Amino acid sequence: MATLNDIISEKVREGELYEKLDRDRVRCYACGHCCPIPDGHVGVCKVRYNRGGTLYVPWEYVGAIQCDPIEKKPFFHAYPGALAYSFGMLGCDLHCAYCQNWVTSQALRDPAAVAPVKALKLSSVLTMNHSLPVNGLWPSSKKHAPPAY
Repeated sequence: MATLNDIISEKVREGELYEKLDRDRVRCYACGHCCPIPDGHVGVCKVRYNRGGTLYVPWEYVGAIQCDPIEKKPFFHAYPGALAYSFGMLGCDLHCAYCQNWVTSQALRDPAAVAPVKALKLSSVLTMNHSLPVNGLWPSSKKHAPPAY
């Protein structure tokens, strides 16, 4: 069975938040670490890497998916009563010992880690969380539009 590293190394595209440096190095600006990454190495998050002077970033996969009441989210007031379809990718630039998402955020630190693909359930709100630096909220329909003030 392929490892997580094997699987996600194929699910990448060229990043946008980086600059090219000398000797095929890059500087990633996806988080506050601003990692200088030599050719053939990964950033502190373990999901962004340099190959031949180009930064590659995660693309077309998710590491965690959950459908929950929006009241569990920090923006519960935006769409009260809606279901939030939350997803997150692998890796994180933080290493908090108390993290409730440790399994997905730090899975790539275990070179033998594997995971099966699971079916999806749809909801009315899409949220991006489970890993930093990106968190967000996107309504999937106008049914749950925020109230007008």
